[in-house]
Amino acid sequence: MRRHVGAMGWFIIIIMEGTMQARLGNLILCGWIMGALLLLGCADKPKAMPQPSSSQVKSDSDRFFDKMKQDERDQGKGMAPAH
Repeated sequence: MRRHVGAMGWFIIIIMEGTMQARLGNLILCGWIMGALLLLGCADKPKAMPQPSSSQVKSDSDRFFDKMKQDERDQGKGMAPAH
């Protein structure tokens, strides 16, 4: 008569068979398999970034150029005149 063995029961049976070295190897192998399954099961698909609208791009570029102009003015004030 065969008894029903759950998933955890199979891991225990696999781990407990053979010599001490074989059991240790089986334990390590089962650990790697379980770790891989956990990583693969929890992985999410990357979400696509929404594309910025043209008004957002224009606004960002205007701010960037205004900051560049301000930085150039600030650097120009701090420099000594060339002779």
